[in-house]
Amino acid sequence: MALPPLRVVPAIPGWITRRDHVAGELVATRITNLTPYQVEHGCKSEIRAVDQQELVWLCTGQSVLAELVVTASLERQGRAVPAEDEAP
Repeated sequence: MALPPLRVVPAIPGWITRRDHVAGELVATRITNLTPYQVEHGCKSEIRAVDQQELVWLCTGQSVLAELVVTASLERQGRAVPAEDEAP
C-alpha cells in the first residue's frame, strides 16, 4: 500500500509557516513586527491560504508591500532612501 505524499509547509523568507489542521489551511506569520504605519496601509502580520502556491504568492506580495510602505513612510518624513543607481 502506497502512502500519500507528504505535505510539506513551504519555507518562506521572513515568515514562519505552519499547517492549521483544524481549519485545513496553511498559516504564515511574520518574523518581524510591523509598524503602525504599515498596518494602517494594509500590511498583515499573518496570512492564511488553502495551498502552498497561494501562501507563497500572498507572503511575497505582503513582503513587497511592507518594503514599499516603509519607503513611503520615509518619504513622508522627508528622509527618502536614494535609488540604487543614485549616489548618496
